Amino acid sequence: MPIKLLLLFNVFVVLGLLALFVVLMRRVSQLKAAQQRVIEQLALGPDEQWHRVNIATTAQFKNLFKMQGFGAKGVAVIGKEGVRLLAEGPGGVKIDRQFALDPAQIRWWGNHGLGSSNLHWLQFGTSDALMVSADTGMNALQSREATADLYRRLLGNAAPPQEALRDFALDKNPASRAVLAILALVAAYAVIDGGFANQMRLIQPRLPTLLLLSYPLSIAVAILVYRWLSRANVPSRESILLCMLLGAACSGAWVPAAKRLDQALAGPAASYAYKLQDEATLQPVDTTLPQLKFKREAAYWKQFETGSTHQFQLVHGPLGLWQLDTRELNNKTREFYRNRDD
Repeated sequence: MPIKLLLLFNVFVVLGLLALFVVLMRRVSQLKAAQQRVIEQLALGPDEQWHRVNIATTAQFKNLFKMQGFGAKGVAVIGKEGVRLLAEGPGGVKIDRQFALDPAQIRWWGNHGLGSSNLHWLQFGTSDALMVSADTGMNALQSREATADLYRRLLGNAAPPQEALRDFALDKNPASRAVLAILALVAAYAVIDGGFANQMRLIQPRLPTLLLLSYPLSIAVAILVYRWLSRANVPSRESILLCMLLGAACSGAWVPAAKRLDQALAGPAASYAYKLQDEATLQPVDTTLPQLKFKREAAYWKQFETGSTHQFQLVHGPLGLWQLDTRELNNKTREFYRNRDD
């Protein structure tokens, strides 16, 4: 039953993401159509030029629970006296704001916090400000360069801050370096201890439960690390990527870590009697114990008669996990296959 619940959960997650993607694409298409209407109605002066931009109000920018990082797609019309922002938002809401070409009115914001939605932004104005990002379509990777170019056009080729001139280097920031080191250690532990270093085998019924528990734990770790990276001025895109990788590594490390903790708290393994039911399944003499299945070693168990009794070393700790000490069994099966192949 837990395995079915795990599969059903994954199916619902995939379907939910697909539905979200369809809704998002429809919303973007509507905003692009509104942007095109604004462009078709432009009446430019002789010294004016326009650029496609994404626009968000301060409230929209700060809202973390949004489908996209901007509230409207519009244009920035740049003239000698100032810049005019024109857009049509959802529901036909019009944006028509004028700003002076002054560094006090147009400031580099960059890509910080979840509100930036992986884009680089300029802040126009101080009170009732608008957030503006160069419109690069679906390619957020070009946002920094395009928005930095827009900054130069607005302020007479004024140099934007250093963070706007080059992509962020993970190895230059102490916080991102620390997360990279932790990520490498956690991933190595998951592979080594979860793959072959631990000779204790987790008996199957508990595995789906542990996997389900690993999701919220990994998400909690990712959220805490993201907040720390944001405070350390790591851009949103790099912070999200590091947190996703760390969350995935933690998901792989929770099960072997839980096994080790339960082993340490349980003390030494105890011996339990099992009876062979068929060529790969053994039932415990004590019915409160879990069943054992050895599909990978089925050939080894064929040599024994049904009903024969076998002893196994099991560990049962306070976390409720049953673990089988496979060292003796591994030695016996290796010898069996070696003799069979000779």
